[in-house]
Amino acid sequence: MAPKMEKSSPEVLETFDMIAGWVPEATRKLAFGFPICVINGNMFMGVFENEIFLRLEVSLREELITEFGLAPFEPVLGRAMREYLVLSAELLDSAELAALVRRAFDYGLSLPAKVPKAQGAKARK
Repeated sequence: MAPKMEKSSPEVLETFDMIAGWVPEATRKLAFGFPICVINGNMFMGVFENEIFLRLEVSLREELITEFGLAPFEPVLGRAMREYLVLSAELLDSAELAALVRRAFDYGLSLPAKVPKAQGAKARK
């Protein structure tokens, strides 16, 4: 049985709502009960438990890891999602946050659009 996921704090959800408002072109969805933002079917930002994460291009990820000590987003222990970084409290309170959110959006926009999967036989029953 999988461990139970921790609910996000109201403060984390409020912060996410604020920064998601900076990219009105994005679509908001839920993944595993947590809010995420997608563009052309590609997730570029989200919440998992009490972490906010962004999907960023490799050069920016490396810069942020070096400069701020950010960690990869790892929703399952030992299974990092390689393009995603968890934002630190320092970055969440920084003037650079808006630019990072826009960079994540632009990176998501640069990826090939995902085509919705056709509903399989299981869904038709």
